[in-house]
Amino acid sequence: MAKLKHIFVIDTCVLLHDPECIYRFHEHDIYIPLACIDDLDEIKTKRDTAGWAAREVFRNLDQYDIQAMTKGVVINERGGKLFVYNNEAPLMRNEKPAITRVNSDNAIIDSAITLKAANAKRKVVIVSKDTGLRVRAISWGCVAENYKNDLLNEQNQYQGYRTVEISDMEDWNYLSKRKDCDITKLVCKDQLVDLNPNEFICFRFGNQSVLCWNYHNEIVFLEDKKKESYMGITAKNLEQRFALEALAKDDIPLVCLSGPAGSGKTLCAIAVGLEKVNMGQYDRIIVMKPMVAVGGKDIGFLPGSKLEKVSAWLGPIKDNIIQLTGFKGYDNGKFGGNSFEEMVEDGIIEVEAMAFIQGRSIPNSFIILDEAENVSPKEARMVIERCGKNSKVVFLGDMSQIENPYLDKHSCGLAHAINGGKTHEVAASICMNKVERSVLSAAASSIFRVRK
Repeated sequence: MAKLKHIFVIDTCVLLHDPECIYRFHEHDIYIPLACIDDLDEIKTKRDTAGWAAREVFRNLDQYDIQAMTKGVVINERGGKLFVYNNEAPLMRNEKPAITRVNSDNAIIDSAITLKAANAKRKVVIVSKDTGLRVRAISWGCVAENYKNDLLNEQNQYQGYRTVEISDMEDWNYLSKRKDCDITKLVCKDQLVDLNPNEFICFRFGNQSVLCWNYHNEIVFLEDKKKESYMGITAKNLEQRFALEALAKDDIPLVCLSGPAGSGKTLCAIAVGLEKVNMGQYDRIIVMKPMVAVGGKDIGFLPGSKLEKVSAWLGPIKDNIIQLTGFKGYDNGKFGGNSFEEMVEDGIIEVEAMAFIQGRSIPNSFIILDEAENVSPKEARMVIERCGKNSKVVFLGDMSQIENPYLDKHSCGLAHAINGGKTHEVAASICMNKVERSVLSAAASSIFRVRK
């Protein structure tokens, strides 16, 4: 007996998150309520990533016979069908149709209930990234699930480095010479079998340590005396040391720095970027930031030009640039005394909104995407694809500060960049857990600890 196909009712936010989602359900049937089509129709004219996604959904639908879509069209080789479902009240004989806009959340729940009543033996599932909708749907007796195609299975975030405790004196004597290291000669080699490209290692022997990393498939030592300074900034801890090392390597064009506020992510990235521009290795720094709406206000509600709108969101970047260019006792070259606005006018720094990067090709630039935890994997990929010849991309973010209502630490663009990049030699990631901003900043988490 053939296994019954499931019915999946798709929410608008899933279609916007992944316009290709209709192809992810194999042999099962997909229903898009008419109210979701109305949502997409309103969004499609926007000049942002949501507008692009809505247009992409319609382009995918346009490949099929739209006349037959209410009765179902086959969209893959496994027999999966796509339906556009009109969940409004059916017409009685000679009744005039009342074409009204239906709330999409209610339409999705109503569609699931109606489909379940008509298909008692089949599993009907609402698929939404909106937790509130899923809660409401379940309270109405529906089965509701998160969109799982882009969820990472890893429970623990990749740190980008590991600590190896040395218990054998011969190992320590060998490592402490700080020459070329053959890990096959170490007794502790079993702790290094799954070493990733550009992963850092801290070998510890009591209170002593030796720092290395897997650079170009070789274990390379980081010399204790070599503390590079960038715009007068040096590393305050191991994580910052690793971050600066990865940021400084031009042959690692993608670096992801994650961690809490005050850990030095932005400061390290801006410091290396300015130093590199000062040395002529890059033409400019391009700073991007997702415009996650707060209180219903998006970038369109802010006054002024694109620069003035985006600059209003870039307080952390401006703060760090002011700190770096005002650093006493350091020759800032062409940056000395320049304000953030003057550096923008001179072309040293360019600020850009995610909504305006579609189609761009950006060469010879140090590109920083701040708050990368608030972009989807598709948006993160789009930023990387804009990277032209001799450009470097740096993702900065804090997994505990996700403001996008449809993303979490298993589905956001930063998580995918870290997880997907860990096996590639072109990428490096560092999780910076230690807060260095100030004594008070470091104590904030313990001061406001929630007691259970």
